[in-house]
Amino acid sequence: GYYCAPRAPTGTVVWVRNGCFRWREGKVGKEEQKEKKEAQLAQLQARQQTLQGPELAEVEGEVRSVQEQIRALEEQLRSCGDGPLLPVEGPPTLQGITLEAVAGSITCIVGKVGSGKSTLLSALLNEVDQEGGAVGLAGQVAYCAQQPWIINATLQENILWGQPLEAEWYRQVVSCCALDDDIR
Repeated sequence: GYYCAPRAPTGTVVWVRNGCFRWREGKVGKEEQKEKKEAQLAQLQARQQTLQGPELAEVEGEVRSVQEQIRALEEQLRSCGDGPLLPVEGPPTLQGITLEAVAGSITCIVGKVGSGKSTLLSALLNEVDQEGGAVGLAGQVAYCAQQPWIINATLQENILWGQPLEAEWYRQVVSCCALDDDIR
């Protein structure tokens, strides 16, 4: 179960034993996708009225494809019933995960893009359905997701964040962030 840390080794602050986790898609996201497809369909149908010959045949094919996509989305939405999430399908997002993080240590989770690093961290925070295994947290945990963003200001203002300009430090930051070519 979640957030119970019985029998955790001394000093362990986070542990997972044979964890199995699954992202579940929400109904709202599918509804938004359906609305976008319906708008795309309306545009195609309006365009269809102005075409002839091979161009018309091509757009008719696109219309049929979008209509099929809308039907598939409608079926997925029907399968939700009154619930906010789509039914479970296929294998779990992550499975067989075992890890231990000890207080005072540095624990790195590394892997290729899309390999599940952020999913694992979200699972530790109970933001992803746990389908098996055990997870424990001893104490408090904070997590800042890797959502990049900038303030509506100059690059320099984004780097300095209100601090005075130290030219050498600023040049190093620009270089380390591989921004030299972008600002020339």
